[in-house]
Amino acid sequence: CVIATSRPEGVVAERWKEDFVIAKLEPLSDEQQRRMVTKQLNGNAFYEHLTHFVTIRKKHDEVYERAFSPIEREIVENLPRCDKLKRADGSRDPELRQRVRSGDR
Repeated sequence: CVIATSRPEGVVAERWKEDFVIAKLEPLSDEQQRRMVTKQLNGNAFYEHLTHFVTIRKKHDEVYERAFSPIEREIVENLPRCDKLKRADGSRDPELRQRVRSGDR
């Protein structure tokens, strides 16, 4: 018995339907994905921090959606951007480079 997996866009049903049973699986929930990766990474601290960050970010996005109307979000998201590291001519300003505490580099 062979089980093959693929992303939906990788399945060409007409090509494989004679030899395989094609099952459409539901996407994993966030919790299922977290458990699966945690099991594979054996408690990797970086991954744990990343999952907490993602959870916080989702909550922030929910607050943002509730706090601002679509029109207000459009205005905020399209505010002009400025790059303070660049001069008016487009070159980088060396005085604004990050330096070590001593200032020698």
